[in-house]
Amino acid sequence: MNHPQPATPTPTLPVAGSTPPPQADRWLTPREVHTEFAIHKVKLCEMRAARTGPPYRQIGRSIHYLRSDVLAYIAEHTIQTTGR
Repeated sequence: MNHPQPATPTPTLPVAGSTPPPQADRWLTPREVHTEFAIHKVKLCEMRAARTGPPYRQIGRSIHYLRSDVLAYIAEHTIQTTGR
């Protein structure tokens, strides 16, 4: 007996000007934080030493930041200006 194969969904392509889907919360290395948020690795190191900056986790010598923690830190330190 031949059974019909289920239709495979066609992947959708992003539409120009649309908002990309939110990324899942994941662990980022300092290099990935630099790539995604343009916060230099040296600046992240300085902030860790001064106990400022986004929260991080250290396991051995490995440093990781939760993406949501970095986003929250950026939001908390956004300065609103008034236009003239």
